[in-house]
Amino acid sequence: MMPLMKRRKFLGLILTAAAGSLAYKKFYYDFSLTDESDENIRTYVQNFGLQLKGARFKNSSVDQIAQLEAKLISKNWHNIDTEEAFYDRISEITREEFLAGKIVDIDGWIVSEFERDMIFYALLVKNKQGVQIKEEINAFQNAVLVDFLNIKDWGPQSTCVDMGFNQQSDGHSSHWFLIGPYTGLLRVYINGTLMPTTKGVDVLTTKIEGKLLNGLISNPGKQEVMIYDPSRNLKQRVGFFEVFDRSRPAINEEGHESKHFGVVQGWGPKSLPLEQFLKGDKSPLWITSHCAPRDSVILVSDTPLNTTVGSTLVTGLFSVHQKTINAGSHPVFLYSRQNNEKVKVGIVELSD
Repeated sequence: MMPLMKRRKFLGLILTAAAGSLAYKKFYYDFSLTDESDENIRTYVQNFGLQLKGARFKNSSVDQIAQLEAKLISKNWHNIDTEEAFYDRISEITREEFLAGKIVDIDGWIVSEFERDMIFYALLVKNKQGVQIKEEINAFQNAVLVDFLNIKDWGPQSTCVDMGFNQQSDGHSSHWFLIGPYTGLLRVYINGTLMPTTKGVDVLTTKIEGKLLNGLISNPGKQEVMIYDPSRNLKQRVGFFEVFDRSRPAINEEGHESKHFGVVQGWGPKSLPLEQFLKGDKSPLWITSHCAPRDSVILVSDTPLNTTVGSTLVTGLFSVHQKTINAGSHPVFLYSRQNNEKVKVGIVELSD
């Protein structure tokens, strides 16, 4: 039996690739099938990081894959209109085949017949997908611009040069879009580039990594965000995703140009009642500075505040769990523990 973690990787990388192909076919495209050899299948699997040395995929034929495709597309999936439901059904079929004993031994790797066929199907259509995606991008350019979707909120709306955003457990960056009820698939485009998009019941998410991420965050500027419905050829402008630069460097405590902090463009309040400050529930200290390190902390004298770091704004609130602070004049700093660097912001007056 395949080890658990390898099996999860198998399902996550191979089965998902094939399921994605089937999802594209179900909703939009018409893939033609061509024969391929077992050697090509093994090479394809290895390209996804799995080592199946010497593996042979027995009894895999174009006819079997065509029959599987027809069954999935025309019979089992006609009431499924979201990718999430589609993937749930993929998992269900796999469980059913294991329970029914419909399994295949591939050099000691035990998989369901369905999984074996999905590997083969993914190989057959992977080159076709690239062609279809190019056709969709061309259609997007000429789509009708209209507000057809209820977009309740979205984010993140900014980041800094070379800085990932809303990073997930596997390291990829992601946007999210809260939307009203909508039937059919939707695509997210940023500056005319198609982003890998997943549609849930009331949310869209993107998965941005590798060259796609580098192209998005390598230069400062605003990038137009749109959502596209390829079945109706409609697109809607969502807003702009802005990539900020550090601009001019700040001067650190040693009197040198900072390698990590941009110049402080503004801050406040410069004075407030001590009692109000100690409550820690309103009137936070705020500092405008582009692209402060993510681990930045606002210090009042040597007291760290509960700090929130954005692309252009850093805010801090006093925590009741911190040691108390007295009335008077206190220096305010931005501090990055990871970079061991401190930049003075100014003096805050805390009055009795």
